[in-house]
Amino acid sequence: MRDGTEAAEDLGAGSGLGEADVVRFLKTHPDFLNRHPELLGALHPPRRAHGDGVIDLQHAMLERLRGEVTQLMDVQHALITTTRGNMNSTAQVHACVLAMLEAPSFEHLIHVVTQDMPQMLDADVVSLCVEAVEGDVGPAPPRGVRILDPGEVDHLIGKGRDVTLIDHALGDPSVFDGGASLVRSAGYARLKISPRTPPGMLALGSRQADTFHPSQATELLGFMATVLALQIRTWLDLPA
Repeated sequence: MRDGTEAAEDLGAGSGLGEADVVRFLKTHPDFLNRHPELLGALHPPRRAHGDGVIDLQHAMLERLRGEVTQLMDVQHALITTTRGNMNSTAQVHACVLAMLEAPSFEHLIHVVTQDMPQMLDADVVSLCVEAVEGDVGPAPPRGVRILDPGEVDHLIGKGRDVTLIDHALGDPSVFDGGASLVRSAGYARLKISPRTPPGMLALGSRQADTFHPSQATELLGFMATVLALQIRTWLDLPA
């Protein structure tokens, strides 16, 4: 014996369907709406007349149920969208980490971070920054590395914090150099390279406001910064 769903498909496939056919179908399958409660959100139940000043509680309950079904559907869609976004972000970060691990040289590692990562992460600019050491007149930093004033990493990220996300930000030229004019949202992650090196920072910038915002999870960006710091330490043969 066929169930109500199969019969409904046959009913919808016919031509010249009238109200009498629908009524006959529902009488034949009285449990149809129990098995398809989502349809209640699309139906408009009739109001029953009880006289002036009498409230139809059944109608009110059905209206509330319709609202709850619509709200649940909206939550479901938002959850699916968020989950897909998180999966995409995870895949992007994994690709960046693999590219850093496969870099054949320190110079190529910097190229991966500053040149390849923007495309891999759908960002507009990515910077690798390190603070200057007061009184130290050493060789010029490798190409692609931005030099910050002492204390700037704590100023940008915050003391005691490893990651900070800013939803509305004007790009800082000291961080993003020529790409600063594009930046309207930024993410900063501290680089804990070695006790023998000054503080460092990985900076991501986007031309879209709210690409980064404080309510986002920071684990992926923190993980990527940890791997980058480890790779720098390895290539420069520095102690942990």
